[in-house]
Amino acid sequence: MKALGLALLGMASLGRAGAAQEPLRAGIVGHPRPGQPSPTLSMPYQTASGAGPADQPFRLAAELGRTVVVVFGPVDPAWWARLVAVCDSAWPQAVLVGVVKAGWSATGSLAGQLGSARLKLLADSVGGVGRRFGVTRGSALGLVIGDDGRVVRAVADFSPADPARVRALSGPVKGVPR
Repeated sequence: MKALGLALLGMASLGRAGAAQEPLRAGIVGHPRPGQPSPTLSMPYQTASGAGPADQPFRLAAELGRTVVVVFGPVDPAWWARLVAVCDSAWPQAVLVGVVKAGWSATGSLAGQLGSARLKLLADSVGGVGRRFGVTRGSALGLVIGDDGRVVRAVADFSPADPARVRALSGPVKGVPR
């Protein structure tokens, strides 16, 4: 009986790892532009408190009616900590989502280091999600999806350390202060 339980636990963890590699399904390729419908995004996520429920991945479509900030960034705890601080002051009501070019365990480790239950990190282990959005190696992209489900702002080479890029991303978005 114990062996069966361990086998089921092993299969569950394999299922989780497979789910983490699930590709982004998007209707656009290249940098999204303001006014376009937001991409379809449905992937497992992790926060500081651990992995989200396996049967409830982050789904952008489920966030209609709320402002969502989606940022593609590096595997750098200091970079993400700065982003969380910027978003806590600039976008306190927005849903904050990060896409990291890292595997599931590295993304979980990063989420744990940040200590922010607000930031949902998605693992993009082979960079396929980023490539579909025109994110090249070493670059970052910031998106604001408005409460109507359309891209409101898109800033290439986004950095939370660059005040001009932060201002460009925030802009005049309903429910999001400048």
